Amino acid sequence: MSILVSASASPPAGSLREMLEQYVAMRRRLGYKFQHQGRMLTGFVEYLEQRGETTITVASAMAWVTAPQGASICYQRQRLSAVRGLARHLAAFDPACQIPPACSPRRRRRFPICTHLRRSRPSSMRRAPWRCRCRRPPTRR
Repeated sequence: MSILVSASASPPAGSLREMLEQYVAMRRRLGYKFQHQGRMLTGFVEYLEQRGETTITVASAMAWVTAPQGASICYQRQRLSAVRGLARHLAAFDPACQIPPACSPRRRRRFPICTHLRRSRPSSMRRAPWRCRCRRPPTRR
C-alpha cells in the first residue's frame, strides 16, 4: 500500500477550527479512530476561541489541561497528549504555534515492605522498594 502526497497541497489556512477539522480528517485517513481526541480538541479550540487566541501557546494549553477540578492525572495526560499532537501538526505551518512540554505530574508507586526487612536494612537502604518472600503480611509506609 502506498500513500501519495500531493506536491500542490497547501498548508492549512484559516481559523483554528478549520485547522482542527483538517487535522482530525488527516488522522482518520491514516487509520486512527480519533473519536475521544477529536472531542477533546474541539473543546480545546472552543476554549481558545473564548479567550480570543488565534494560536496555541504553552500557557493556554497547560491552563486547559489542568482546568477540570478533581480530574485524574490520567485524564490530564490524555488531554495534554491530544493538544501536543495538534500543536506539533500546526507548528509545521504556523511558526507562532508553541508545543507544550511533555511533562506532567507522575505518580510514585510504593511497594509493600515487610516490617522485619525494613528494620534489618541500613537506613540508607530503607527507601528502596524491596520485596520479601516470607509469609508475613506486608506493611505500608
